[in-house]
Amino acid sequence: METIPTHNLLRKAVLIIAVIGAIASLVFVFYAGQNNKSIILRLLFIGWVLSPFAALLAANVSKRAMNNRSMLYWLTIVAAVVLPVIYSGILSPPGAKLTSYFLFVPLIMWIAIAAFILVASKLR
Repeated sequence: METIPTHNLLRKAVLIIAVIGAIASLVFVFYAGQNNKSIILRLLFIGWVLSPFAALLAANVSKRAMNNRSMLYWLTIVAAVVLPVIYSGILSPPGAKLTSYFLFVPLIMWIAIAAFILVASKLR
């Protein structure tokens, strides 16, 4: 099966956007945890925050045939843009604890990924 060149270009662009979103999220994790002395806790937060990006990148890199690849691209782009904005605290009220965002946002993203998988499997 021959691939369309624009599809490959779009795929590469989505991958770059996802990596930039993951790096931006990582920067905000480091910033929020700068006063935390526990290396284990830092590593757990890093792994938890980056896990949705790892899953989305793996799905985008996968050569497996997928009917809804454009839906996956949009989910990846939205995650790469919205998650770092949330982690930055720009949208939070003054004085809010950002640590709760680093706990709950990846969970919500995993639920969105699961919903995507469910919808994609039903549309086959």
